[in-house]
Amino acid sequence: PAITFVFIKEAERRWNFVKFAFGFRLMQLHIFNIVFAVLNSAWAQPRRPLHLGDLNAIFVYMATYMVFYYFVLDRLGIHLYPIFSPRAPWVVFSWLLVVALCVYGYHWWSAVLAAN
Repeated sequence: PAITFVFIKEAERRWNFVKFAFGFRLMQLHIFNIVFAVLNSAWAQPRRPLHLGDLNAIFVYMATYMVFYYFVLDRLGIHLYPIFSPRAPWVVFSWLLVVALCVYGYHWWSAVLAAN
């Protein structure tokens, strides 16, 4: 919402951004893949509990993506996520929030998978 209402002042550019953000490709990428992952995790057989190796895999993946994002995409001028730009004043907060959400998600999914 901040990108849409604060940073984009012209109505036509704002509407084009909203169409882009809620287009089929991004909906497929972000929304439906999350639904498929949840269904696969919660109803897959045999169900296995999470362990610290899973959390370690998350952090290795995040660190690899961060290196790729900063040293390849950012140098090419490709900014997929403006809040993760090293020039943004909130970059440290945004990365700490991502780490906190991953740890919380790990604990939440551990409880969900262990309950059934």
